[in-house]
Amino acid sequence: MFNRLKRNIQKLYSAFLKTYSSTRFLIIIFGVCLILISISVFFDINENEGLITIRTIFSSIIGFLIEISSSKVICNDRTTIIRNYIVGSVSLLIVFILILAIIYDVSPINPSLVLLRNTLFSCIGFLISCSKYCESDR
Repeated sequence: MFNRLKRNIQKLYSAFLKTYSSTRFLIIIFGVCLILISISVFFDINENEGLITIRTIFSSIIGFLIEISSSKVICNDRTTIIRNYIVGSVSLLIVFILILAIIYDVSPINPSLVLLRNTLFSCIGFLISCSKYCESDR
C-alpha cells in the first residue's frame, strides 16, 4: 500500500515539474495560504490585515485551479490531472478541518471557516463536473 502511495506521489511530483513555472509558483503559494488559513480557523486572528490578504490570494488561486477555461477538457492531460489531485486533496483537507472545527466548537461565523466552507462547495462542484465529463467521454 505504501509503495503504491509512494509511486503515485512520485508521478504527481513528476507531473508537477512538467507544468509551467508560473503554475508551480501558484501551487506552492496556494499550499502556504491553505496552511495559514487552516491554522487561523482555530485562533482568533481573523481581523489581521495580512490574513485578509492571504484569504483573498487563496480565493483567487483556487478559482484559477478549478476553472475549466475551454469547453473541451482532455481528461488525460497532465494539467487536468494535477488540478484534479490538488482540488481533491484540498477538499479532503477542508473536510478534515471542518470536522475539527465542529469537535472544538469553533464559531460558525469565523471568516476563515466560512472561506473554507465556500471553497469546499466550489471544489466539490468542480470534481463532480470533471467526473461527469470524463465518464461520459470514455
